[in-house]
Amino acid sequence: MKTDVTFPSNDLSLAGTLFTPDDHTGGRLPAVVVSHPGGSVKEHSPSVYAERLARAGFAGLVFDAAHQGESEGKPRGLENPFQRAEDIKSA
Repeated sequence: MKTDVTFPSNDLSLAGTLFTPDDHTGGRLPAVVVSHPGGSVKEHSPSVYAERLARAGFAGLVFDAAHQGESEGKPRGLENPFQRAEDIKSA
């Protein structure tokens, strides 16, 4: 199952998608955060990985890094490794 989510990272709102097994009933699951490479967004390869993780019984969270995709932040397209580390910690 796919659920759109948002969460804060350094005062910016990040857009994400949470993948869970189709038969999930709401209990706790082991989880994996999947970050996208530079120049990409959550809908590309990270979603493929998270969907496969969900089929294997995990929760998989993908998100657009700050300044990219559907997430907040200007200038658009900025790749800041320090912010990316905060985004992953926030996820």
